[in-house]
Amino acid sequence: MMNTFPKEEKGTIQIIGNIVRYDDGRGNEPEEFAIDKTKYVNVMLLGDTPYLLFYSDYQHYVSSTLKGFEAVYKQLSAKFGFDDAAFFEVMHQTEEITKRLWIKPRKTNYHFLEGEYNDYKNGWEVQSNPQKFISWDTT
Repeated sequence: MMNTFPKEEKGTIQIIGNIVRYDDGRGNEPEEFAIDKTKYVNVMLLGDTPYLLFYSDYQHYVSSTLKGFEAVYKQLSAKFGFDDAAFFEVMHQTEEITKRLWIKPRKTNYHFLEGEYNDYKNGWEVQSNPQKFISWDTT
């Protein structure tokens, strides 16, 4: 599989500080989103055109054929650590497909207990200090 980008034909995309600004070149108003607000990025083939789907404040479908796309992609991939193999896999597909390139890591406020516990059938446990077990039969 070749790691080639699609031909950049119309419209524009650029990064200005923390903002990605893109214009589809079809007379629509330019759109923009804040890079640091991005929650996830997918790559998808819609029809015969690959797009990046950025979810920031809402969904932003960014065509890979915008002038400046390759430079913007490389800069964002370096920042976020995109799954470049998945990106190029989708670039060379002929049927519609979607793959996740990146998702914002979340801090966990939980952990999985070691061992096997079957007391969930009897109730649930409040993880306070001291712990308290509450039966499902409690009214």
